[in-house]
Amino acid sequence: MRVYNYASFAKVFSKGIIKPNMTKIAKILFEPVISLGDCVNRHGEPYTIDNKSASLWYKQEADIPGNLKKAVNDGRVYKGIGKYFTDEVLDKVLSGVKIDDMVAELLNLIKESDLSEMEKGDLNKLYEGGDLGGFLGRAFLYAILQNNMKKDASYEDYSKTAQATAADINHEIEAFRQFVGQFKKPAPLSPPLTIATEEMKYVTELFRVYQEKTGPMSRFRTN
Repeated sequence: MRVYNYASFAKVFSKGIIKPNMTKIAKILFEPVISLGDCVNRHGEPYTIDNKSASLWYKQEADIPGNLKKAVNDGRVYKGIGKYFTDEVLDKVLSGVKIDDMVAELLNLIKESDLSEMEKGDLNKLYEGGDLGGFLGRAFLYAILQNNMKKDASYEDYSKTAQATAADINHEIEAFRQFVGQFKKPAPLSPPLTIATEEMKYVTELFRVYQEKTGPMSRFRTN
């Protein structure tokens, strides 16, 4: 079962837009919620969406603020969002070439999502009735109300597996360090002052090669 929230909706919605970005998508989607619901920030000023907020929401690193979620229950938003999507989004934002694929993917997301059967039925009724603007608007409202920090189980399973693997590797590295630490480092060996006769043939060859590369050098002592 797939998670249905703002992030999952926005990622599907973005596939219907030419050159999308996180801030552009958030501003398009939240415009009717903010304007029709008279949303303000904590200072009582008209609510605005900045790049940081849009990014955090899209990446599921922050939940949708409470004042925006509260506005979903405003009758003006609930009744007017379909008209906004019909007049402003379908006609002016979405690409006619991409919209069919985007809607098909959104329908599949809804079908496989954790939305209630009643919510799924509500959305399917709007779509099958030919009210595409109403369908997209209502689908967005349902997305806002969900926990935007919740991720698909596959993502959470991967994250847990990666963390467990990293912990195992760190544990093995520490165990190896402790094992090696039990042994004393060998005493360093000093090179001999003179070269043994039986080793001269190796040394002579070594110096011959070295001399070819660097030029003549001083003579050396032997036993």
